[in-house]
Amino acid sequence: MLEFIDDPAHTRGHIAHLTERHERGRTIPWAVSDAPEEFIAALVKGIIGFRLTIKRLEGKWKMGQNRPLADRVGMADGLAAAGRFDMAALVRPVAE
Repeated sequence: MLEFIDDPAHTRGHIAHLTERHERGRTIPWAVSDAPEEFIAALVKGIIGFRLTIKRLEGKWKMGQNRPLADRVGMADGLAAAGRFDMAALVRPVAE
């Protein structure tokens, strides 16, 4: 379901949240309050908000099933070396 949101306060809240999130690690983080009000008002006016409700999600595991045995063994070894034992177990062929 797709719902459009035409609410300047809602949009400002998202802008402030995203700015804080992405500026957080900087030595001198920028904040929405650092910008002139006219700039923020124009920004908000140019944004169309929406909410997308996902009712069902399907996925597939693509774990190199179509690759040659040597490729799968190498992939599994690389994943294990990186500490990804869970993924290595999914990739590693049953009979090597």
